Amino acid sequence: MKRGWKVVMGIIVLAILVIAIYFSFFFYYSVNTLEDFQAHQKKCARTIFINDVNYTTFEYKILGEEDNKCEIQVKVLQIKQGTLDKQALEGKIMVCSTELESTSAPESNLKECHGLLKEEIQNILINNCHSQIVANIGEVSQELSKII
Repeated sequence: MKRGWKVVMGIIVLAILVIAIYFSFFFYYSVNTLEDFQAHQKKCARTIFINDVNYTTFEYKILGEEDNKCEIQVKVLQIKQGTLDKQALEGKIMVCSTELESTSAPESNLKECHGLLKEEIQNILINNCHSQIVANIGEVSQELSKII
């Protein structure tokens, strides 16, 4: 009888340990509105939110606090409108650091982000700037000649 009691207690302790590990490392709240997400972001509570805006669908995942900042993973799930180069953003991820208690969009300050999504956004911006310069090279040359 004593042995059976020890086995039952061992199973209970193991179950409690498994539950504690799950809620510590794998559990994320799931919210449906931006307001709910921002409330969780303010507390830096582990949360997942799908933000379906006009042109893009984002997945935000609050990973937790690190170095007195809130780490938030941003993933582009779908590009609904735009040029073909923007389609390359789909499936890409970056991690952004926001101030604790902040409710601003994580991607609003790209300097605080790192990952393939940030690199791809920068490539698109550089290519767009290059295209604008090439398209307006005549005007740029005329303005330069006035200065020199």
